Amino acid sequence: MAGEGAFQPQKYDNPPTITKTTKTMTKTPKKSNAFTLVEVIVSVAIIAILVLGIYSLILLSLRLTADNKYYVEAIEIANQKIEQIRNLPYDEVGVVSGIPSGNLPQVETISRDGDFIVNTYVTFYDDPYDGVAGVDPIINDYKIVSVKVGWQGKFEYKNLTVFSKIIPRTEETAEGYGLLKILVSDANASPLADASVRVINNALVPTVDVTNPTDASGILYLPALESFQGYEIIVTRAGYGTDQSYDISTSKSPSHLSVTEGDKTEEAFSIDVLGNLQIRTVSNTLPDNWRVNQPLTTRDQVNASVSSDKTSSASARAFCCLSFSFSRIAFSSSSFSRRSLSLFSFILLLVSCANCLFSFEVFISFRSNL
Repeated sequence: MAGEGAFQPQKYDNPPTITKTTKTMTKTPKKSNAFTLVEVIVSVAIIAILVLGIYSLILLSLRLTADNKYYVEAIEIANQKIEQIRNLPYDEVGVVSGIPSGNLPQVETISRDGDFIVNTYVTFYDDPYDGVAGVDPIINDYKIVSVKVGWQGKFEYKNLTVFSKIIPRTEETAEGYGLLKILVSDANASPLADASVRVINNALVPTVDVTNPTDASGILYLPALESFQGYEIIVTRAGYGTDQSYDISTSKSPSHLSVTEGDKTEEAFSIDVLGNLQIRTVSNTLPDNWRVNQPLTTRDQVNASVSSDKTSSASARAFCCLSFSFSRIAFSSSSFSRRSLSLFSFILLLVSCANCLFSFEVFISFRSNL
């Protein structure tokens, strides 16, 4: 019998159950931080679009800057030319072979970071505010100088015009001049502005060969020295035809113009927009078996036809006959021979059809060129 201090096991009405659990470890893959190929391609495309847009803006700004630089240069050239003319004596203000005559070139090219074409125009002007406009016997009240500077810009061809009035120190004098009034219109009788009017007179000393544009009303006023049927007029414009005066010996109208001192000579010219005329020709050097109508006469040939190509049609008929003959033989032969002959006759038939089509195509293409 055990003592009182001995260990006594405890009894439970419902003894606890011991369960064994196992813990399963699963390894999850780490999330990748790299870019996929699609993401890289899309990113590169977006960056390329942005870079191209910025590059285009940079190019545009550079071209605009260059255009403004050309414009400033053109203004400087025009102002310098005007100041040079203002420092000349009144009688020397004129262009070479012009009216009035002088030593200024009509056209010159100046190079300053680019090529600038400078046109100088000098004309007399009859001021309508002198009290006797229209019947003023003195038509050269003063001179008007126009300097037109043109240059090829970064976007298009540009030009600017600067003008100045050159007034004599003394009162106006006639100096033996009359007045040429040239009116330019189109086919609808509408005034044509900025038309080029060339005036030539080889009878005067010095000779006259000057070109001036018409104003907004299609009119050019040009004081001119006295001359009998000596002023040849040629009128044109870019994209338009040409009209002119003629020598009296040609019996054409209008004749060269005459100018008398103190009088006005007026003439009208008409030009119109040029059209496009396309002419196609066909060579007569063709094979012997088909020809265009031969030029047996000197008359123009209209709707020339092509004679039949007997060689091509005969060869086509021969191929067709051979193919049909081989077809008939094929039906009366053995199976192997039948297949061979049928294939051969089919090839002959294709060749004959191709020959016919070639002849027809050549005929049609030739007819389309007539």
